[in-house]
Amino acid sequence: MSMRINTRPGQQRRRCGFTLVELVVTVAITAILLAMAVPQMREHLARKRVSGVATELVADIRYVRAQVLEQNQAIWISFGTTANFNCYVIYTDGGKNGYCDCARSAGPVCEDVPDPPVELKSVYLKTNTGITLTSTRPSLFFQKVVGAPRISRSAYDTAGATVQSSLGGTVKVGLDGPIRATICSVSGHTGEFVACP
Repeated sequence: MSMRINTRPGQQRRRCGFTLVELVVTVAITAILLAMAVPQMREHLARKRVSGVATELVADIRYVRAQVLEQNQAIWISFGTTANFNCYVIYTDGGKNGYCDCARSAGPVCEDVPDPPVELKSVYLKTNTGITLTSTRPSLFFQKVVGAPRISRSAYDTAGATVQSSLGGTVKVGLDGPIRATICSVSGHTGEFVACP
């Protein structure tokens, strides 16, 4: 059974949908909200990238120390920079012949010599991401048995790296004493890490 609804001549039918004015107002409000949110989102992403790079470097330093103690073999972390990227490479001492350089323009990272060093890991940060990685030393040498980097006692506070971005702030990775890697925030941009002294 079907029902038919008749409308009287004085009644108007209800219209569904939006008017042009309602659509324009909605689009304008959305555009304003996006204009306010996008810069904050960019800063948030930059802070997370800086935090991620610093955290990965600390994890790699801890990994190197564990590997040195486990395998009783010296390991290096060498830092490099080119126009296109910042990098670091982790490699074993090998037969004490040659070295590894992540900033080489061509060819393998490690030298091709008899009893060469062995690359364990390389990390590259493209400069167009806005994040830079700089180190206070070109390389850290982790000695056999103790697993600590070989640096003078007065230089513990100078051994480490800085990860920074114009939007994401500055974070320092340092060696607190001979063996413990620490992270602190220079710029105070991130609540994840304590402020640097």
